[in-house]
Amino acid sequence: MRRTALLILILAAALSACQSGPVQIVQSKWQQAFHPCPAESIGDFPVWSADGARIAYSSDRSGSKEIYVISVDDRVSRRLTHVGGSGATPRMWSSDGKQLLINSQYQAGVINADGTGWANMGFPTAAVNGIWSPDSSHLAFITIVGDRPNYTGSLFVADANGSNPTLMFSAGWLSDPAWSPDGKQIAFQKHDVLINKYRLMIINADGTNPVQIGDQFLLVENPIRWSPDGHRLAFQSVSAELDVINADGTGLMQLATVAASDYIWLRDGSALVVQSSNYYGDRIELVSLDGTIRPLAFLTGGHAVLSPDASKVVHVSNKQGLDDLYVMNIDGTDKIRLTHNPGYNTCFDWPF
Repeated sequence: MRRTALLILILAAALSACQSGPVQIVQSKWQQAFHPCPAESIGDFPVWSADGARIAYSSDRSGSKEIYVISVDDRVSRRLTHVGGSGATPRMWSSDGKQLLINSQYQAGVINADGTGWANMGFPTAAVNGIWSPDSSHLAFITIVGDRPNYTGSLFVADANGSNPTLMFSAGWLSDPAWSPDGKQIAFQKHDVLINKYRLMIINADGTNPVQIGDQFLLVENPIRWSPDGHRLAFQSVSAELDVINADGTGLMQLATVAASDYIWLRDGSALVVQSSNYYGDRIELVSLDGTIRPLAFLTGGHAVLSPDASKVVHVSNKQGLDDLYVMNIDGTDKIRLTHNPGYNTCFDWPF
């Protein structure tokens, strides 16, 4: 009888609390410490090693954008940096695959491929278009000072780690340095801001004999690509033209009307594999020097980057709602998933 009376009293108290307002469920500090954590985000521009065996990419899986390296064969990722803050992003592999040129904490730097030997180059990332020479013995980079339209761009060549910079050329807005395959020349863009015209320039690697190649063009700041034999250069114009010109300034050819974001020469120099991006995805096409265009693949849900030999493409795909890396042939066949995004896992923060 007493137990029945006690149960009735408890039920009456509960009913009274419900009538006076919603029941307040109070979580302890330990319960609040568990919460959904965001899915991993992968940077849009992974970087292939020269031999195509490894890919460097940035990921925020640790809470900040850090650089990871994954082997295409064994699909194992290894964390390279531990910088925190604004994080780090990869820019370029050395030709021997032993080092990476990276951006970190608004600075350019070099790090060994095993994560050791981090060295800050000491100049701002925002002012640098850094690129190693073909043998990775020197670094060409551009700095920009001043405000529009009174920019002053300067092209420097330094040791591989950025030390001992030597001024090669200075004038206007400069961008997109590109070493010739033999490392003896550097092509770059010079922008005459007042007339909004770009000039394609070539200079010897020792700073002598700067020459304008061809006429003035409405170029965009996309890469300048030397052909494997060093006889031609490919570039993109504002009017969505992919053009090729001889290194001596003759033989200008409009290959295709395509808004290309990247283009890589085939090893025999007979054609370029061209990647163009829009809202719907990435289109991969083969453009021959006679202007013939052959569609290869169309990739949706992310961003694609061509391998150095133009035989494969790495695709940052979020088609499933989560970022992951995929590698495939340039025609879209033999697709391999490299990473496995864990998605929205449970995170834990210490409550005290």
